[in-house]
Amino acid sequence: MKLFLTGIILMTLCLNVNAYNTQSIASKIQILKQQAVLLHKDLAELEQDLIYPSTTQIAIYLAKELQEDLKIGSMTLSVDGVTVSSHIYTSDQNKALELGGMQRFYKGNLKVGEHVFSAVIKVFNRNNEIIIFKGEDAFYKDNEPLSLKINLLNTPDNNSPLISLTRL
Repeated sequence: MKLFLTGIILMTLCLNVNAYNTQSIASKIQILKQQAVLLHKDLAELEQDLIYPSTTQIAIYLAKELQEDLKIGSMTLSVDGVTVSSHIYTSDQNKALELGGMQRFYKGNLKVGEHVFSAVIKVFNRNNEIIIFKGEDAFYKDNEPLSLKINLLNTPDNNSPLISLTRL
């Protein structure tokens, strides 16, 4: 009987020690996971700094201040004659733009100097007829990040929208 009780006590002690080790390993795993998340965040920031150094950064946004019966169908952006981005718009994206939203249309790198930006925007009117608008402007890119806004606006007479390209 004493031998039996001694065995039970030893088994209980072993189980407690084993449970303590399991908790210790679980907490170590949790700490490692947290460190991995922090390392991933640091690596992502470093990657952004390497891909988009501040001296060459450019960001181009799209805004819409049109009458509601005109919907953007698509847009293509060219820099120095090379197409860098294009997008086809959904009705939800048009609604967001109508509510005053601004879409980051392009993020990239440009060398310092004069650059020509051109946009082609296809718009649908209430009769589903396609209207094509083209706009072009030149900007000087210096050592600072450059942010531009392409805005599709109504003209004062509301006959035909126009594209404006402004520095933010």
